[in-house]
Amino acid sequence: MKDLKWPFAAFWFLLIGISGAFLITPYYYLAPIVSITLVAGLLLFQKPVYGLLVIICLVPFEDIFNQFSSFTGSKFIGLALIGVVFIKLVLRAYPASLMRTRLWGPIFLLLCFYILSAFNSPYSVLALKPIKQLMTAIILFTVTLIMEKDIDLIHIITAILISIALSAIFTSALPSSDPTDRVTGLLADPNYFALLLCSAFPLSVYMLKVENRTIYKYFWFSIIIVIVISLVKTYSRSGLVVLGLTIGMMAIYYRDILKAFSPRYLGLIIAAIIISLSTISILIPDSYVERIKSLGALAGGISNVEDRSLGRRTAYLNVGMTVVKNHPFLGNGPGSFPENFAKSEYARALAFKTQGADGDLYRMAHNTYLEILSEVGALGFLSFIFLMLMANRNFKRARINYLRNDNTMKADLVMHLWFSFIAIAFFLLFLSSIKNKYLWILLAVSQIVLNRSVKQKELR
Repeated sequence: MKDLKWPFAAFWFLLIGISGAFLITPYYYLAPIVSITLVAGLLLFQKPVYGLLVIICLVPFEDIFNQFSSFTGSKFIGLALIGVVFIKLVLRAYPASLMRTRLWGPIFLLLCFYILSAFNSPYSVLALKPIKQLMTAIILFTVTLIMEKDIDLIHIITAILISIALSAIFTSALPSSDPTDRVTGLLADPNYFALLLCSAFPLSVYMLKVENRTIYKYFWFSIIIVIVISLVKTYSRSGLVVLGLTIGMMAIYYRDILKAFSPRYLGLIIAAIIISLSTISILIPDSYVERIKSLGALAGGISNVEDRSLGRRTAYLNVGMTVVKNHPFLGNGPGSFPENFAKSEYARALAFKTQGADGDLYRMAHNTYLEILSEVGALGFLSFIFLMLMANRNFKRARINYLRNDNTMKADLVMHLWFSFIAIAFFLLFLSSIKNKYLWILLAVSQIVLNRSVKQKELR
């Protein structure tokens, strides 16, 4: 690598000279753009992990850029990052052994079943987009895995939390004529933003816990408040359910820590929780309370559901299971669920009895597991479930390894990353989002933390 320093330096100086040459052409206004691009490219080549952090930071802002162009800044950075990582693999700056993981088995099977299902489907044209999205997610997983040595997990957590908080604050600050407008975090779907908020919650708790400086503790505590308030403002019932499950798991995890507190401090903690919950309950809009109460309608069965949103979700389930019965092994093809739903008279009657627009009938399953099962079949579904279970196992094994080496801080970090992963896994029951970037980054992180815990075990 040392022998390559001068050729690379000469290459960059040559390109900078070319950008300078723009100044004497009619396209002089491109000179600063070229220069900035070259500097950014050089920085990305030196520190590829910066590209990954930028991609993470752009996740809560994706849809706002998609409105202006299909080729967004995130895609440009992603392509540049892929190119840099590929060059570094060729130059052996990154050893190919970093890509070693047992997760490749279910990932490969999932992709194969997507392709086989597409060939077997009457909607093969529709399959191109889902397959492209899955391949993009797999590439993000691969790039994250390869950069294991450069990745600082605290930096990734910080990028997730700050970007989500900024998008939430910016959205809340925008003027609105309707107080019931749902916060989307500059995304198109409030439920997708709720997924990001739920996955960020355990990470924000970790940062609050490990921070020793008072001012930064206040900062991370304010991030937690922003996350909770923003989740309420999304009016997402699934978000509330997932947050409740996540808090429940974290309460079980922290039960031993709470036992170590003296009665005095434990009383202060309980009082703080009661005050916080009371404050939040006051701030919750009545319209959101009524929306949550509508969940009780499900207890009376599908036929008694009057809420249109719940009606649609029950219709999705019925239509999806009908497709599974007719196409159990390879499904009806990736991207086919909206077509099947639109053709369902049951779905029209139940979910859209007050709507006349046919375009509104083409709906996603709002359930990643159901969507995979109906579109790709039982084989693809089992591959995805196996992938999630293997990642779950990676987190558990990593935590056990760190505890055996008396590294409780690392074990705690792994546990909160696992909480975030589980929050996403739960939320996929309510949202179609197999391409979610946080999901695929955490899949790679599960292998990274396992590798690091094994290396520490061997060094001991």
